[in-house]
Amino acid sequence: MGFRHVLLLGAAMVPGIAFAQTATPAPAAQADAVDDSGIGEIVVTAQRRSENLQNVPISVAALTQQQLTSAGISAVQDLTAATPGFVWARTTSTNQPTVRGIGTRNFAAGDEPNVATYFDGVYQPDSFGAVYELANVERVELLKGPQVTLFGRNATGGAVNIVTKKPSFKTEGEGSISYGRFDYLHGTAYISGPIVEDKLAVSLSGVAEDNGGYIRDIFRNVDMGKRKIGALRGKMLFEPSEGVEFQLGGFYSYTKDDTTFATHPLNGNSNVRTLVNNPARNPLNLPLSTVIPTGDFQTALDFKPFLRVKQYMIDGHMSVDLGFATLTGVAAYQNTDNDYAQDFDYSPLNVTRITINWVGHSTYQDLLLTSNGEGRFKWMVGGNALQAYAAQDPQNTNGNMTIDSQKTRSISGFVEGTYEVVDHLFLTGGARYTRDKKIALYIPPASDPNQNRAGSSTTFNNLSPRAVARYEFSRNSNVYASYSRGFKSGTYNPLTRTGALVPADPEKIEAFEAGIKTNLGSNVRFNAAAFHYNYTNLQVTQFGTLNGVTVSFLQNAGKAKIDGAEASLEVKFSPRFRMSASVAKLRTKITDFPGAAITTPNPAVPPMSGNVTVPADVSGKDLPRAPHWTGNIAANYNTELAGGKLDVDASVYLTSRWYVDVLNRVAAPGYALANGSISWTTPDEHWRLSVFGKNLFNERYFATLLTFGGTDQFAYDKPRWFGGTVAYKF
Repeated sequence: MGFRHVLLLGAAMVPGIAFAQTATPAPAAQADAVDDSGIGEIVVTAQRRSENLQNVPISVAALTQQQLTSAGISAVQDLTAATPGFVWARTTSTNQPTVRGIGTRNFAAGDEPNVATYFDGVYQPDSFGAVYELANVERVELLKGPQVTLFGRNATGGAVNIVTKKPSFKTEGEGSISYGRFDYLHGTAYISGPIVEDKLAVSLSGVAEDNGGYIRDIFRNVDMGKRKIGALRGKMLFEPSEGVEFQLGGFYSYTKDDTTFATHPLNGNSNVRTLVNNPARNPLNLPLSTVIPTGDFQTALDFKPFLRVKQYMIDGHMSVDLGFATLTGVAAYQNTDNDYAQDFDYSPLNVTRITINWVGHSTYQDLLLTSNGEGRFKWMVGGNALQAYAAQDPQNTNGNMTIDSQKTRSISGFVEGTYEVVDHLFLTGGARYTRDKKIALYIPPASDPNQNRAGSSTTFNNLSPRAVARYEFSRNSNVYASYSRGFKSGTYNPLTRTGALVPADPEKIEAFEAGIKTNLGSNVRFNAAAFHYNYTNLQVTQFGTLNGVTVSFLQNAGKAKIDGAEASLEVKFSPRFRMSASVAKLRTKITDFPGAAITTPNPAVPPMSGNVTVPADVSGKDLPRAPHWTGNIAANYNTELAGGKLDVDASVYLTSRWYVDVLNRVAAPGYALANGSISWTTPDEHWRLSVFGKNLFNERYFATLLTFGGTDQFAYDKPRWFGGTVAYKF
């Protein structure tokens, strides 16, 4: 039975499961009832306790499950179009999020991102894991700016907090199946219910996708840009007594994707032109027209590259109400296996191929004690520990390369307290202490007997403070000002082939932010913030040459400054019509980095067998992935139709250009991404039928953009496409 047949069968089973477990149907809701309750509250856990978003003195973009569905967001990378100031980039096998210009182009085993990701409270220590599909999600929170105390591990840019649903003591479920252009097939399923009434409940959710290709390989005459995804999440909830809760969860995902490898030379800057004219590199005498693609959605490769990621996680959670405080704990183990193969000369010529097997596993523990009650002083104290191992084993056409591995042993503790000094004036202070030990191992290639194995370890210690003043001038309206110092641990360099094992120093950031969050009546919400960052020792991925071969390494830049402002507005004009708009203005500047490197083909030798690196002073340049302007506008209209409810959703995301690296030589152009959907829900609210359109303006924008070894390559994301969805819930 094929992958698609399994997907279709699983989605088709959901209504049957529902009818089998529902003895009597629930009463039908009144279809003509409209929501006149105002704009509503958004509850988040950005400060490790449930709070109204408007009372949280942090810039937070929060999306509920309903908002994710309306916006057509099914994976974390789709959040870019809904949250200005945020870019989730994909480069070969890595996920590289950037918030307010702070991100990383890391390729190293054990190098953690500086935008932290938490999945159900579990820290994700690497960027090589699967792209998180947002099935069974209760909400997604994007915390902008350095998260020092509560989500403060390596979060100089911010944090992404993904929260899935808890099992329910009421039998419920839902499922959907979607089909669209390019043979897009996507299915989700979720079911939950009690095993022992009011004591034990379980849930199971899954998502599967089979995405046909939209990029043509003109040399092999096959489609690329294909993606297959499968993921399962199971949970068990046990509540033995009031105030005591235990959860046990498991997660497995599989991803196969070749989109980021189906690249195309940018602006003619490619080694391929020289390769074609070199008989040693082009023994078949292939013409240039066969070797270099010219169409927007074309590539030309001599073999099929691939990315395969398998990931699983087992996690346990507890919460115990002690009266004066609540004790919560998290313990998790996760494992990731990542394989990818890439045509490194980006041509149908058999010059350079590289395959890398990347493996990683980690254990994570978190313990938190949070005060209860409504007194003037609220506090929390906690700590977490991480043990992580990551290794990569690359091979290329010329034989084995180095094997690099890195272990991380980290322990940290934090404390934070908030005191209401006088009525409505709150002062918050906190700090986190972190101690990281990094242990690295270098194994040279077998082809180089002159090099020896090398091992090294180093320890990084840091104390990061946070201070906030917040004044509440009404129930849902606040102004605040904050100061914090963020920290990202140091790490060892990847694939240097030197055996020197020189670590990159920790990066630090000093952040000032002031903002306002206000509800203007019951139907208008307006939030705004301005910020200034002093960024030092930022870890920058550079490409250099060693013995004529291009290698990547981390380098500490001196200093950078970041200034910006953000604003969002949400208006409920009537019970049937609401709109939202948000905008982010960002200005970044590297103020001290005279030792950057530019790698180009060596004119004295054929490309891909020799490159040279020349120094460059990039002081005054922009930081990578830091567009000066980003914005989003969205609208929803609903009305009664045939006894049911009709919803019309539309959104447009706009961004100015941004640079791919600190050299500012190659930029991703700005674009406007428009999406829309029309949905009809039956009177009993069980069935929903939808049609949707993505990239309605048919924009050309990058799914990936690479600069490596003197060549620039890109792959466009999908052109305009449409589809439909059938969903059922009970």
